[in-house]
Amino acid sequence: MYVSRSGDVATLVINRPRKKNCITDAMWGQIPELVAAVDADPQAKVLVIRGSTADAFSAGADVNEYRRHIGDPERGDRSRELVSGALVAVREMAKPAISAIRGACFGGGVALALASDFRMADTTAYFSVSPARMGMVYTFPGTVELVRLVGGSEAKRLLYTGEVFDATEAERIGLLDRLVEPEQLDGEVDELSAKVASVSQFSVRATKRIIHLIEDGLTEENEETVGLAVRALEGEDHVEGLTAFFDRRSPQFRYR
Repeated sequence: MYVSRSGDVATLVINRPRKKNCITDAMWGQIPELVAAVDADPQAKVLVIRGSTADAFSAGADVNEYRRHIGDPERGDRSRELVSGALVAVREMAKPAISAIRGACFGGGVALALASDFRMADTTAYFSVSPARMGMVYTFPGTVELVRLVGGSEAKRLLYTGEVFDATEAERIGLLDRLVEPEQLDGEVDELSAKVASVSQFSVRATKRIIHLIEDGLTEENEETVGLAVRALEGEDHVEGLTAFFDRRSPQFRYR
């Protein structure tokens, strides 16, 4: 697993091509550090998460590790903490994250995609949320995001059955934001990334934070949301945005 950057866009690559990009405990443990590095990079405005191969975004957590530790609850707790920590890190990162999904997206791979701000896939993608097939319980952060996106009844169906479903079904139930043909996916991801990168990054990150607070139950303004609005009005991006509007030119936002 590694991160690279091209221009405004950082890319986190799930890199186990011979194992359909299954994610080991060590890889889960890497994710918070990699995400923090993207947040700290002043040149990166968007994170794209993708698999290293066309046949898999990620086939989920590496079950061979579970096999070596069957019946060891302490090891299971450690693994759960690593997975949950990675998912929370992606969801709570300041910058937007886009999952670009091709091929297999199972289990922990679905959870990682759910933690992103956007999920875009091509028609080769197929999915399963399958812990019940192994007598396990899905990670709590992944379950929260699944219910938020598809609702309680659909989440129950997917989790109770562990069935495999295609990208058309994933789009129908609200798991995907966009579904395109394979040759279009990279261009669609690039286009969305460029649009997000072109506007005020203070606005983007403040809005992401506010939306998460609303999703977590906030229904009225609080000190944090007011503070974000005030900081925006005091910031250089606000001055530049208004000046560019009245000058009829494209703004050159500087906030990083």
